[in-house]
Amino acid sequence: MAQRFGSPGAPNVGPPEAALFPDLAALQDRLEEQGWLVRGQATFVLQGHPRFRSPYRGEASLSPAPNARNTFSSDLVLGRRLWTGAEFILDASVTRGFGLSNSTGIAAFPNNEAFRLGSTEPSFYVPRVFLRQTIGLSADTVETDDDPLRFGGPLPRERLTITVGKISVWDIFDENRYSHDARTQFLNWALVAAGAFDFAADARG
Repeated sequence: MAQRFGSPGAPNVGPPEAALFPDLAALQDRLEEQGWLVRGQATFVLQGHPRFRSPYRGEASLSPAPNARNTFSSDLVLGRRLWTGAEFILDASVTRGFGLSNSTGIAAFPNNEAFRLGSTEPSFYVPRVFLRQTIGLSADTVETDDDPLRFGGPLPRERLTITVGKISVWDIFDENRYSHDARTQFLNWALVAAGAFDFAADARG
């Protein structure tokens, strides 16, 4: 299950945040008016299976013994408007937990929140920190998409966007509206991105 008010990298497909947290949504609006962005998310996933028969198995196979594992992840997204069109964004994340059989034995693993290198203790890292400059090329504007890594408000219809820093390739490319973020949509690795990304990526790929 997941409680979300701004999961990085995916549109909100659940109930509007304003309906769930009206006071929090009003506070976010006031902060954005003052040039600050504060958003976050927390996700807990529990998966398990009973004992099953497995006559052919190796070291990297899914264990046939009864097993249950859980994962937890949280993100705090902080942003600041610097000058016209410029945004500084920092995403701080804490994760903990393991996948079934330490995330091995299934070609398309059923929990994209589980890394190949799990941890029993909370682990802190910074998946994103970047500066984005948007240069308008037209006077007419369009509304921004539901992007938790961007300030709200209209954007020039024609624009040039320059992003410098540490980001995920999924933040810009392969942003499928219906299958992109395990925190709000499908959990399977192959349905979050191309199946070739999973083990070819780094431990937090």
